[in-house]
Amino acid sequence: MINGWESYYKVKPDITGDFDNYTITFKYSQTPQVTPQVMLTELEERVLNEIKNNVKISREQIAERLRIKPGTVKEYIKKLKDKGVLRRVGKTSGGHWEVLK
Repeated sequence: MINGWESYYKVKPDITGDFDNYTITFKYSQTPQVTPQVMLTELEERVLNEIKNNVKISREQIAERLRIKPGTVKEYIKKLKDKGVLRRVGKTSGGHWEVLK
């Protein structure tokens, strides 16, 4: 219940007391903090799906699989980052992609 409350309202309940007696206070705002859905284009979805299938995939590999230019992949990866859907973790050669939404 506590985890559900926190994920819906984005506020942790206050838990006070000791072993024998405790109180849980469920705080909330009037409107839940629901993250809006991000609309992606067809090509953004295709790039993202390639990344989901292999988080260590390179831009060149994505370009080859989708039969588009590496520069186009770079452009669409930037769009996905700007939309808060994707981020790069670590260095270019040793890092990986993290899908956020």
